[in-house]
Amino acid sequence: MDVDRFGKGELTMPRPRSKKTRRPHSKEDTDLGVRLRALRKERGLSQGELAERLGLNQQMVSFYEKGIVRIPARELIKMAGILRASLKEFVSSNGETTNGAKSRKVLKLVEKIESLPPREQKAVLLVLEGVLSRHSAAPERMAA
Repeated sequence: MDVDRFGKGELTMPRPRSKKTRRPHSKEDTDLGVRLRALRKERGLSQGELAERLGLNQQMVSFYEKGIVRIPARELIKMAGILRASLKEFVSSNGETTNGAKSRKVLKLVEKIESLPPREQKAVLLVLEGVLSRHSAAPERMAA
């Protein structure tokens, strides 16, 4: 390469690919990515946390969610396991999930409760039921 001519515009380097040139493969890939993102958020995971559990980098999860990169079947199966979701939730035409939104904190507490011995689980549940029953009765008292 002639360095002297490079600065004069006679030799040019190939231009880097613009981010604008990345397009989703198809509507199906985009829809699947939207459902992946919704499930991930419902389960209280960041892209980085999901990527770490999948053995990928965060950017790849972002590409999956945007529909830029098609999700391989084996990754989809891993995701379903990590997100505790059925494959049907990923491919349903309406994009709705069955579990509803749950916060990360609540999910972690539930996991801790499940790890307790049965007797202690029962005690925790009794306390929770008492608190929840008082909370649900509070609006009724206000209305009266």
